[in-house]
Amino acid sequence: MLEEKNIAFFIDVDNCGLTSEHYADIINKLSGMGRIFYGRVYGAGQRKHKEIYADANEKGYEMMGPMRVKRRGRKDFDSRIFVDVVDAVRRAPSIKIVCIVAQPTDLVHLYTYLHKDDIKIIALANGDEASNSFIDEVLDLGTGSQAKAPKKPAAKPAPKAKVTPVPAPIEEPKKPAAAANSEVDRTEELLREIERLKALASEEQTKPVEEEPVKEESAPAPKAEPTPAPAEEPAPVKEPAKPRTQYAQNDSDLVRRIEELRRNNEGGDSDELLEEIKKLLDTVD
Repeated sequence: MLEEKNIAFFIDVDNCGLTSEHYADIINKLSGMGRIFYGRVYGAGQRKHKEIYADANEKGYEMMGPMRVKRRGRKDFDSRIFVDVVDAVRRAPSIKIVCIVAQPTDLVHLYTYLHKDDIKIIALANGDEASNSFIDEVLDLGTGSQAKAPKKPAAKPAPKAKVTPVPAPIEEPKKPAAAANSEVDRTEELLREIERLKALASEEQTKPVEEEPVKEESAPAPKAEPTPAPAEEPAPVKEPAKPRTQYAQNDSDLVRRIEELRRNNEGGDSDELLEEIKKLLDTVD
């Protein structure tokens, strides 16, 4: 135990969120370790910390208001403690124990300075590992009374890998059954029509051409010294048309061409259309 030595304490009530019970516990423990020679309390308000404020004034401890620059909701280390500790031990060389109750920060340099003057350190074990290694005695205020280190921001979850959706294959729209059947019926109808026209064309071409009889002209009445008129030569006999024996091998192409003829002919299946179809059939070997 550190007994019969002058103690100087520096307690940050505001930033450490200490209650009057915490404050009373600290004072009682320090009183059992030595004689409280100097004390300074930070951030204790007359209304918020009424009991602490009254006890500190009664015992002659110095009162320091809240930090000049303080962000709302943040519990930061009060930097005035650095200067106040050094100033106190310089003005009073009889101080051999320093107690610091504050928010954690890097106190290695301050603790090293105090140890050079053979000053013992009492503090909360809430700082970094290097700073805590210089503490001679840890001040335990009980469960929930230790000063809390500022919360670290939660790590952001790693962004999920983007999955590029594979587009579904585009299916060709299915034709209705009725439309398909109608096209089949139409094709069959055109094929039957082609066969009928082929038969008609074949009959027309296989008919023999009748020979026209040669008309004999009556001889003119004899005249004086008549000269007989030369007989006319008979007209050449037309050979019968050879029947078509070969047809188009590609009926689908023939159907398409017949359809074009029908679309171009606005009068329906007229004689002219039939004549055009016959010509089309004649061009097919």
